[in-house]
Amino acid sequence: MGTDVHPPLILFILRPFEALNAPDIVPRLVMVAFGVASVVLVYAIVNLWAGRTPALIAMALAAVMPTVVFYDTWVRMYAPFSTVELLGWYCLSLVVVHGDLPVARRRASWSGWVACTIAASYLQYLALFVLVSQLLWIAIRARPDLPKAIVGAVVVFVAFLPQLPVFIHQMSFGGQSWPWGLDHPGAAIFRIPGEALLHPETDLWLDPSHIIAIIVLAAAFIAALFFSRGTALPWLGLSSVLVVLVSLAKHESLYLDRYFLLLCYATCAWCGVALARVSATRAGALAIAGALCLVAAFGAVRELNPFYYTADWAAVWSYVGERARFGDTVVAEQPSPLLVLKRMEPQTSYAQIGVDGGGAIARAKLARIEAYPRVWLVLYEATAVDPNLDLVRDLQDAYRIVGVERFARATSGESVTVAQLVRR
Repeated sequence: MGTDVHPPLILFILRPFEALNAPDIVPRLVMVAFGVASVVLVYAIVNLWAGRTPALIAMALAAVMPTVVFYDTWVRMYAPFSTVELLGWYCLSLVVVHGDLPVARRRASWSGWVACTIAASYLQYLALFVLVSQLLWIAIRARPDLPKAIVGAVVVFVAFLPQLPVFIHQMSFGGQSWPWGLDHPGAAIFRIPGEALLHPETDLWLDPSHIIAIIVLAAAFIAALFFSRGTALPWLGLSSVLVVLVSLAKHESLYLDRYFLLLCYATCAWCGVALARVSATRAGALAIAGALCLVAAFGAVRELNPFYYTADWAAVWSYVGERARFGDTVVAEQPSPLLVLKRMEPQTSYAQIGVDGGGAIARAKLARIEAYPRVWLVLYEATAVDPNLDLVRDLQDAYRIVGVERFARATSGESVTVAQLVRR
């Protein structure tokens, strides 16, 4: 766990599935269940603050928003993190909206918020930004509840103490593995709304989805600020703003779309508030239905066509398997493809070596790689993990490239290049 950059709760969640040798579809369906729960929670939060019509519109948008659908099928921490954070916002909203709650229910709501925040902090460290945004909201808009919130935050901190040494260690290298955002922070920030809402993992700087998303987000936020100023709804996106500010201050690249899924849910809530103002008329209702269909259709195109969301590993490993001989080695820059290979073909005639990055990391593996006369180099996400192609440069001293095959996808991050190298 100390060599990862994420907290360990997702590993404990997945361990029973591994122990039972469950098919991959089982944990994927569990992640989808978390995503469905998040959609329900968006409805519950907006319904508390703004009523049924805005809540229904927000829920419908959250159900079809392409980026959250994309990440809610990943067997990682993103889907459960969104769910527990939204549940935490709901618990807080409940005690603020209903000041006359019975004592038992009020305590249960506060305890629920604390439990959700603890779980979130063990799922993803971005929970810290959500906690700060919630405390700021209570301090400014619900000050009588601030003492209870501070006590809850102290409990969260105490519960997080066992993970604190690992977190401090991980801080030295977390958030620094994607240099494009560090080189171009303005462009990276500009892309966040489009990637967090409509078009995950896009490469185009001026993709139309980016411009559309910025306009929609800004307009919806202004509407939420105007019509729901005294509620928690405008505050749902504050944690994302804090992430960007800390990223700039620390010069760390935290601009990945998956770090802003709560911003997507917040935008759905804001759009619900905004669009509900025009839903009473027939033309307004038709416009809302059209917008929902458009977003759903755009999402369906992305989700139903693998070209938009995943590397073509079946083709990659079929290509390598048909050509690699006994005595060759496959070097995967970014070792995760080897996990896919083991799923598809547990036993291979060739050796497998994973190299997670360039520079000194790659050079440390050179002696082992150079023991083989022929190398199949599988470059996956090379522009991110090894942007200077250090591994290729180092291998060229001992090898020459005799063949290159590219398996292109819609995004460079999911495209794979296979290079065949032979000893000079």
